[in-house]
Amino acid sequence: MRKPRPPVSADRRALLAKVHIAKKDLELEDADYRAILTRTTGQSSSARCTDRQLIALLDAFRALGWSDGRKLSENPQVRLIYALWGEIKPHLDQPTTAALRGFCKRMTGVEDPDWLNPQQANVVIEGLKGWRDYAPQGGTGDPGGGDAHA
Repeated sequence: MRKPRPPVSADRRALLAKVHIAKKDLELEDADYRAILTRTTGQSSSARCTDRQLIALLDAFRALGWSDGRKLSENPQVRLIYALWGEIKPHLDQPTTAALRGFCKRMTGVEDPDWLNPQQANVVIEGLKGWRDYAPQGGTGDPGGGDAHA
């Protein structure tokens, strides 16, 4: 019996698109792509991967030199927010940008990290540091007082 595929959200579609863009950009033969996919996720198809597995697969492609061309914020606090989020993502059930935006909104009332003033950014940074320090101990909850599944 086949495992059911995870539901398809906008964030999931974006992850799947990035996987296939990376495969094309790296000029991977199908056999090489499948070997990396299986080694990284344990799955034979990206469609059967969880969001967390897709993120791990993209990280494997980055280790091979792929870049998704993301433009980094000029604000160092915002870059730190995204860096801390990157450390926390492997411990979350839904490691999406929407979850980060929800966390920012719960902590400051402002959803987009790029719109935070310096004081609000510090609140988010300290919250993420606390979450990061909490997550490796097996917790996936949100010490910021909200739901980690945002």
